[in-house]
Amino acid sequence: MIKASKRSSGVSYAIRDLVVPAKELERKGYKILHLNIGDPNKYDFDTPPHMKEALYQATLRGENGYSPSEGYPELIESIIDREKKRNNVTYTREHICITSGVTESLQMFLNASLDPGDEILIPGPTYPQYRVITKFNDAEPIPYRCIEEEGWQPDIEDIRKRITKKTKAIVIINPNNPTGAVYPANVIKKIID
Repeated sequence: MIKASKRSSGVSYAIRDLVVPAKELERKGYKILHLNIGDPNKYDFDTPPHMKEALYQATLRGENGYSPSEGYPELIESIIDREKKRNNVTYTREHICITSGVTESLQMFLNASLDPGDEILIPGPTYPQYRVITKFNDAEPIPYRCIEEEGWQPDIEDIRKRITKKTKAIVIINPNNPTGAVYPANVIKKIID
């Protein structure tokens, strides 16, 4: 058996860590609602028919292999156009990185950004991967408070108090996972300022 690295010894994944005790409780007769993995298809959120049809048509055209590593040019251009129209922000192809989902993009960004001993501020509660990847990089995830009574909006004063010389980044998850909170532009501006 391959021995796990020292780096991985301090890493746990809260969502998956719930599965074993939940299954044990189920064996004992308790009714468990498995909400730990965000699979919308298990909860009557089926994939829309037009998306199924588009996927089917793509397979008929033989578009079911690897995509270009930099992403499809049409996708990149549509992202550039969307950001210009919606947010009046000008990007070029070099600004856009297409990934196979959020976890890959988080891992790429945090691996490229964090050094041992760095800190990143993350909202509490948060998507567990921020903690996992940060710890894996020998850095420290520092939770900042989100106020439940205010719809889980970030506590700006708490963020300010937690910033140190070791702070490398402040994570803003908008809309927030897992709370669903949407931060208005003025809140994001306060965090950035």
